[in-house]
Amino acid sequence: MSRRKRSATSAGYGAIVWWTARSYPAFAGNTGPEALVAGVPGADLVRARCTLCHEAGHITRSRLTRAEWEDTVRLMIKRGAPIAPEELPAILDYLTINYGRP
Repeated sequence: MSRRKRSATSAGYGAIVWWTARSYPAFAGNTGPEALVAGVPGADLVRARCTLCHEAGHITRSRLTRAEWEDTVRLMIKRGAPIAPEELPAILDYLTINYGRP
């Protein structure tokens, strides 16, 4: 491979790494509460309730369907997570929109 092609390929990989780290803070090594998507409905609830026990990276790495998120959150409630029943829909919406999969 020529030097020019190698340089272009390296630049392309660098752009991918930069975009991934910018778009998904947990990939940049940020696993604190600030790694969560902020400024959207449910963000403060997830930060306040879920990061009591989990690093944000644990949440941001997970890609679950809404049903899987609901099962997971309900299990956490059974284990003692301080989530009130009226908070569940907002938390599920936040997790599904930001860290969900179809």
